[in-house]
Amino acid sequence: MLAWTPFEKHNAAAPTTKMSQRMVVVFVAERWGTFPAYAMGGICPNISAPAMQLHAYAHGLTMSLKHLILALVAARESTGYEITKEFDEVAGFFWRATHQQVYRELGDMADTRLLRFREVEQQGKPDKKVYAITAKGRKAFEAWFREPTDPPRAADPLMIKFFAAELVGIDELRKQLAEARARHEAVLATYEAIQVQHYSEPMKKMPRWKQLIFMTLRLGMARERAWLEWADESEKALRS
Repeated sequence: MLAWTPFEKHNAAAPTTKMSQRMVVVFVAERWGTFPAYAMGGICPNISAPAMQLHAYAHGLTMSLKHLILALVAARESTGYEITKEFDEVAGFFWRATHQQVYRELGDMADTRLLRFREVEQQGKPDKKVYAITAKGRKAFEAWFREPTDPPRAADPLMIKFFAAELVGIDELRKQLAEARARHEAVLATYEAIQVQHYSEPMKKMPRWKQLIFMTLRLGMARERAWLEWADESEKALRS
């Protein structure tokens, strides 16, 4: 299992969305040469957490479950159980996938030679499969990684409620906006706490790989502040 700081205590405060391709590129860059290999692994375990947390709230086009599994296995050889545990404890914050979906994808990826596995004998238990990325899998991931990334597109149910609010009532819309505001404020507070804990030094003093991760955090905070500014304007309009 990768040594990421768990984020589950914050999950209730932040909406669950899928990771945009743009943010995934930053998340996995260290595995393909942009960041040093130790930056997001076991030697500096806390460094990867802010990046993962930031990706959790990125909106828009998504990479496939296949590419996420490739990224996880490229970082460390893993069993199916360890991969599903990553989804439960970390990746589940931004990516919904059942254990059945993960195991089915692992089987398909082994069949297509994107992954290979070795069986490890266990006493009193069925043999376990330990998965590793293949040269073909790495090539496929690198090809995806180099594809142009389209601008992310938001899929926000609140916007539908704005669009059709007169069918139900403006008072209910204002209530929905207030509830959404509380969630966004909680997300922003979380990001700001991450900044204090992990990125308190001036950016120019950070190593390059840390600067890149910090840039994703800054984007997340900017998005939350922009959303809250929009909410202020909308609240005033709904009162008039």
